[in-house]
Amino acid sequence: MRFIMFKIRAYKIQYVLFVLIAFTVILQLSIPSRAAILSEDFNALFENHGSMMLIINLDNGSIVDVNKAAVKFYGYSREELLAMTIYEINTLSPEAIADKMSAAESSECNFFSFEHVLKNGEVRNVEVHSYPYQDDQGHHLLHSIIHDVTDKIKAEAEAKQQRIIIWTIIIVSLLIVIAIMIQLLKTQRKLRNISERFQDLFTNMNEGFVLYEMICNEKGVATDYRLLEMNRVFEAIMDIKRKATDQNEMSKVISYMTVNQFEKYAEVALNNKELSYDYYSEVLKRHFTVNVYSPKYKQFAMIFTDITDRIEKESKIEYLSYHDQLTGLYNRRFYEEERRRLDISRNLPFSTVMMDVNGLKLSNDAFGHILGDQLLQCVAEVIKEEFRADDILARVGGDEFVVLLPKTSEAEVAHIVSRVMERMQYERIDVLSVSVSMGWATKTEMIQDIEDVFTKAEEMMYSRKLIESKAMRLKTIDIILDDLRRRSQQQYEHSQNVSQICGEFGRFMNYDDDLVQELERAGALHDIGKISFSESLFDGSRGLSDDEYEEIKRHTEIGYHILKSVDEYATISDCALSHHEWWDGTGYPRNIAGEKIPLLARIISIVNAYEVMTSERPYRETLYCQDALKELKRYSGSQFDPDLLAAFSDMILEKHT
Repeated sequence: MRFIMFKIRAYKIQYVLFVLIAFTVILQLSIPSRAAILSEDFNALFENHGSMMLIINLDNGSIVDVNKAAVKFYGYSREELLAMTIYEINTLSPEAIADKMSAAESSECNFFSFEHVLKNGEVRNVEVHSYPYQDDQGHHLLHSIIHDVTDKIKAEAEAKQQRIIIWTIIIVSLLIVIAIMIQLLKTQRKLRNISERFQDLFTNMNEGFVLYEMICNEKGVATDYRLLEMNRVFEAIMDIKRKATDQNEMSKVISYMTVNQFEKYAEVALNNKELSYDYYSEVLKRHFTVNVYSPKYKQFAMIFTDITDRIEKESKIEYLSYHDQLTGLYNRRFYEEERRRLDISRNLPFSTVMMDVNGLKLSNDAFGHILGDQLLQCVAEVIKEEFRADDILARVGGDEFVVLLPKTSEAEVAHIVSRVMERMQYERIDVLSVSVSMGWATKTEMIQDIEDVFTKAEEMMYSRKLIESKAMRLKTIDIILDDLRRRSQQQYEHSQNVSQICGEFGRFMNYDDDLVQELERAGALHDIGKISFSESLFDGSRGLSDDEYEEIKRHTEIGYHILKSVDEYATISDCALSHHEWWDGTGYPRNIAGEKIPLLARIISIVNAYEVMTSERPYRETLYCQDALKELKRYSGSQFDPDLLAAFSDMILEKHT
């Protein structure tokens, strides 16, 4: 009996041992199964990811695996890349590459910037994120995620040099993937650590990422989809909270998706197609490129890459290609395209207005280009406010503007022009009035050639400009003289005295009346170029710096350009230019000598110096006429024409004896 009981007990012990062994085997088999699933998911993500990825053997630098993006980027086939080493791609020396791999292996540094050579010989700048791991066979490997930043570096260099323009295209693609080959017999704890590490990197990547799964009916037709995973960037882009989407069919969360969009996503998930499109986030006010792919059957992933900088740069380039940078109006290119486009029957009557700013060159010469630019901007603002919103306003030349007015009769355009001209009368830029000559014409029948219509408008404008521009230039001369008098009463009195003495000398020399009058006028206007002086330069009591002296010397050329632009004063413009030339050729601005210096300029040179010495100045003693003549004679034959100086001395002595 005891023997029987012993056998029963032995049998139970064997049974228990069998169950324990079976449980252990099942547990061990389950771990590789889970590892295989994770490995399969990783391989799909590795292969289909948009970032270039290389697996590198740390022992010898050989490339042991690459993804599709790397094959496309480097231009080699997969087989060619797998037969190569990193030393054949990286431009660094083998020693430097070995140092970098050593730093990555020890996690001392996991981010690098390199130059990689493509198959076609092109060198590209790349940023590389490298992480070490060990595969099933115990090989020490380096997982490298590579981003092409060549365009970014070029754009940054260009932006630094040009500042306007031309703006940078920065598409930084930071697609982070953890690829650690898992040993089949690893413990559950190690698998969990790898999963957590992957989740952390996924959550903090710069691109928006979301993974969905299609919901299909019994026939395999997609009816809805559910969220599997998304990162914080995607939440911000779509303004969706994770909690609101958990365990929900997305049709209940996102109501704005169209049937067409859903069908495209279903095509990606069920038929392994790829999809790409642009998206604008109203929440972030940013532009994105969206790439959609299927990592596995029934799933589709979306990656959102920020392309706002590129879009803004393209928009700016397009704007500049059709707009005048100074005024913001359309430019000639846009105007000519619009003129052709609008020249159709339904736009009849089709009117045009031609405009030319009067006195722009004179204003630039007298007051500088900044004021000239302000003058053009003022004209642009007036016509933007006075013409209609649908009219095409363009600046087509330095001082020329054109307006296209579709469906506008000649009476209507005449009324608008009248309104603009009235408005211009009240516009001022500093001391300058704003004057614009305008001409217009209207096309009433398609048989009329549009070129003839524009020619008619242009002829009217130039006809009016002959009168208006002349009056404007004369008015500008008066404004310049008034401004000089306001800024320096002493300078004004000097010019008047020089004019008077020049007239006396001309009559003393028995010059004809016309020449005497021209000499008097030249004497009065010889220093008109001093309108360009800063206020401090009218103070003669202090010394001058080299830069200030150079600025003073420029007044002769500025005076020349001012007088040359006004027909009534063009004949004396050379006097303004040359009255500081010396008889021996050492004067300025042209260093001409002797009788090459205009006669009137030689006379003004003598009178100018005499008047300065004999007039009252708060910063020096006034000389008597005899003393002034002695000082002038010291420079006879060097600064002054000796014959004219002798005659001038005779006149002064005769006058004062």
